[in-house]
Amino acid sequence: MEERVETEEVYGGKLFRVYRDRVRLPNGHLTTREIVRHPGSVAIIPRHADGRIVLVRQFRYVTGRELWEIPAGTLDKPGEEIPDAATATSA
Repeated sequence: MEERVETEEVYGGKLFRVYRDRVRLPNGHLTTREIVRHPGSVAIIPRHADGRIVLVRQFRYVTGRELWEIPAGTLDKPGEEIPDAATATSA
């Protein structure tokens, strides 16, 4: 099992944090692990009674255009349960 020796936060933003950990491997060697901590997200695939799938069109900054995608959202409220977030996403 790997043992964390030290951890360093290298980025802290609104949606996620990035850490760099030094870990000791079972053979005693040290190595680095990079970890992204995110609160989680939920996505749903809503279907009409006739089987058609519902998509949403949303602007995505990274692509500079609108994309068609399934409804999704971030678990951004402390303690938010996945079913509650899925319900909010579908509203």
